[in-house]
Amino acid sequence: MARCWRCAGCSSISTDYYRAVLHGQQVTVVLPAYNAEATLKRTVDELDRAIVDELILVDEGSTANTIQAAEAAVHANYPNCGA
Repeated sequence: MARCWRCAGCSSISTDYYRAVLHGQQVTVVLPAYNAEATLKRTVDELDRAIVDELILVDEGSTANTIQAAEAAVHANYPNCGA
């Protein structure tokens, strides 16, 4: 059974492991962000920029300030982003 590498209690898999498995390739992360204002910055902060080539945030109809939080988090971590 696969184990989540971010959940409490799971064994931690290091970023080095993912770099080795990916053989220098990068991935696209699709992140659902419905009403995720409170957790979005931390989630984006924890993404490894050496592995993540593209980040797609999906939000449809949030009532919170999710879009503003997403813009702030993305620009803080990816200053050259055109979002």
